[in-house]
Amino acid sequence: MEIIRTKVGFDNMFTVDCSGRSGGLALLWKKELNLTIVNHSRNFIDATINSVSSSPLWRYTGFYGCPKRHRHAESWDLLKQLSLNNSLPWILMGDFNDFLSHDENLGGATHPNRLIQGFWEAVNFSGLFDLTFNGYQFTWDKGIGTTNWVREKLDRILVNGRWLDRFGYARVESFEALVSDHLPLAVWPFPATRIRTNRKFKFENCWLKEASVET
Repeated sequence: MEIIRTKVGFDNMFTVDCSGRSGGLALLWKKELNLTIVNHSRNFIDATINSVSSSPLWRYTGFYGCPKRHRHAESWDLLKQLSLNNSLPWILMGDFNDFLSHDENLGGATHPNRLIQGFWEAVNFSGLFDLTFNGYQFTWDKGIGTTNWVREKLDRILVNGRWLDRFGYARVESFEALVSDHLPLAVWPFPATRIRTNRKFKFENCWLKEASVET
């Protein structure tokens, strides 16, 4: 990861080691951000962020859901736990290994309703919303071009209402991946507040017809 950090031009990095050939997380950021690692485990990295100009804090969580079906409930419980006692604008990104609807799975075995329901309930309990993104929606596939082609939306972005209030003009996209079976997702968190411009006051004659207007 240190080699990758240098190649892509980031200044700082925090990693969670893999276990054998599975797992492993990394969070990279540039020096323009004041980023503090709050907590981490094999399944998440939790941080608070603001700019050098001392803008208000917001929260970022990189998330990796348990891939094995019999352990999905552990991911839901973790998501709920992370949502507790949070008052910050919050965004989570990562591979959740779960679906919010059957439309997010094409090919292969049908995903059990209980798993879709369980993930939906965890997202709802946490006060989060699925943030839509531009680009191809199925972020993972295998067997492309064959009769066994499977496409799934495993990677996604979840945000709470405070994050939407602050970054209402965020740009979100998926991109083609050349050497991975997962598509990368990118977010540009543009503030929701529009820049005010000075406008000349204009008086409308029709206002005189209103009974509440004094002349």
